[in-house]
Amino acid sequence: MLPPFNRRTAANSIHAFFLFFILSNGFALKAFDKSGLFRSLMKGYERYPPIDSGPVTVELGIYINYFYDISEQTMDYSISMYLRQKWQDSRLSFNISRNNNNPRLKVGQQDIRRLWIPDVFIRNEKSASFHHITTDNNLLYINCNGTLWYVSKITATLSCPMRLHRYPLDRQKCPLLFESYGYSSEEVLLKWIEPRDKAVQFDQTGEKMPQFVMDDFNLTECTYNKTKLDSSQTFPCIQVKFILSRNLGYFMIQYYIPSILLVILSWVGFWISVDAVVARVSIGLLTVLNLTMQSTGSRGQLPQVSYIKAIDVWMSVSLAFAFGSLLEFAIVNVWSRKEVKGKSTHGGGGGSSPHPPPPEAAAGAPSSSSSSSSSASPPPHPPSSAVSIGRTKGKAKETIMVENPAEQQIEVLPLGRRLSHGLSRRLSKQFVQRNVKRAQNIDSFSRKLFPTAFLCFNVIYWLFYIFHGTD
Repeated sequence: MLPPFNRRTAANSIHAFFLFFILSNGFALKAFDKSGLFRSLMKGYERYPPIDSGPVTVELGIYINYFYDISEQTMDYSISMYLRQKWQDSRLSFNISRNNNNPRLKVGQQDIRRLWIPDVFIRNEKSASFHHITTDNNLLYINCNGTLWYVSKITATLSCPMRLHRYPLDRQKCPLLFESYGYSSEEVLLKWIEPRDKAVQFDQTGEKMPQFVMDDFNLTECTYNKTKLDSSQTFPCIQVKFILSRNLGYFMIQYYIPSILLVILSWVGFWISVDAVVARVSIGLLTVLNLTMQSTGSRGQLPQVSYIKAIDVWMSVSLAFAFGSLLEFAIVNVWSRKEVKGKSTHGGGGGSSPHPPPPEAAAGAPSSSSSSSSSASPPPHPPSSAVSIGRTKGKAKETIMVENPAEQQIEVLPLGRRLSHGLSRRLSKQFVQRNVKRAQNIDSFSRKLFPTAFLCFNVIYWLFYIFHGTD
């Protein structure tokens, strides 16, 4: 018989051994339950929708990581998101009292394919892909009440029909449509996750885009019939429309402000003299060519649509103002030259010079030496007896013929040169001054007309495209 001390020690050792055995078996049983629970649920399970009690309601939600590559040329946008799906399948419900109040079972990647998953697809996608780095980016949980929660990461390029009438002052509505491909509305119903404000969520940087600002989004239904085999059959569809406002900063820096400066530069010619032909023509051509290049560049990133856009209106009117400035100088210059030419012809007898030609050249007189010698010697008798005034035939010249007692005639200076030489000078000077004054008046009027008209155009343009309706 063992001493009392040894019996107590042995009893404590036996109790400790049994406690360790029970605890180790309990942990093993618990581990066995989690690993074997899914296999027990799969007994007799078939991959078909649980429609015994009516159509399956599939709730959808998305968590958007970011938008990128919104293209007007191809009219699409790209998005990276987590697609969340939630539905009820009573065949997968379970009850384990040892678990906590909200037990759930995570299904492994290799077992997800054994379950029925709604055949939801993106109706307006151009291309899409699941993520597989470093492993398949999807997960599936089964709650004890049979509710399944399935999440997968998707990157997709989606179609976005754009109306560019107000570009770049436009707002675009880009849709994202989810639809059941093979199950009709009698088998599957799609709806957004409740509460609705949690159906679409954004990452902190998801709403930040280079050219757009996320204003709002709308959740709607789009159920329709997509097959002509059975006109009574419809397929469930839901959509979210993202309302995007274009950021105007880039276009102000690249197009609007430079074009305004070029138009103002075309008005500098109104303060330059009309005689500075090279300077004014250079300014006009420079502004017209630069605005033409800007207009071509603004259309390079847009599709070839048949309607007029807001940027087309702006560039066309700016080009018209620059061309009008150049045309104004052409009109002033031509008119001024035409007036000078006409007045000089009227006063000078057909030449460009305001002074008439010398009388010797006009009358066909002998050489200058002989005429000078004859004119230097005074007539032998004063012209007191008889005076004859006549016009030489075929000559645009009037002469004074003096008849002396010896019946000799002497040709004196032309009447126009002798009587109106000083007057023609004064008239020519007045004509030049009058033409210059007219040109200055036109330029002075243009200095007020062009800026006022351009300012009115700006007011109408910005008020119309900013406050008149939406796309």
